[in-house]
Amino acid sequence: METKRERKNRLQKIARLRLIKTGIPLTRPPKSPATKYFITSNCIIENGSGCWSWTRNRDGCGYGKLRHFGKLERVHRVSWMLWKGEIPIGSLVLHRCDNPPCCNPDHLFLGSNLDNRRDCAKKERDYHKLNILQVTQILKTPGTLKKVGEMFGVSEVVIHRIRKGKHTRCT
Repeated sequence: METKRERKNRLQKIARLRLIKTGIPLTRPPKSPATKYFITSNCIIENGSGCWSWTRNRDGCGYGKLRHFGKLERVHRVSWMLWKGEIPIGSLVLHRCDNPPCCNPDHLFLGSNLDNRRDCAKKERDYHKLNILQVTQILKTPGTLKKVGEMFGVSEVVIHRIRKGKHTRCT
């Protein structure tokens, strides 16, 4: 029986001989891309919102993830590429629905990092302006969400997320 090392050496020898004889390198085919069917078949369509919630792997921020041409990508970005086209360099794919696992292309739009920050502030999700020391102080400060929020210049939603342990820096 052939060992892994022997098999690897044999295949490398075949590849070298093919390159010498034909000039054509022996290469692996590219990793297969994700397809529209694969994405839609691994989502649950939520009633009311119309979100396509990804049911497979997710990252720590709740965004779906998959391999696309051998590279680990967030599903909403792949969804945009499949249904809408290329993502320009420097652009982000943002959610209108604020649901990280959603990959419905109708819920996505392109924007800059500044657009993303403005969207966060408009929807009262602007907790990224706090540093670690402030977050620690918020956890130790007694009082209502409203009172603590006013002290630190953030909304009640932000204080609630921090106290529930959902304060993240995932963008």
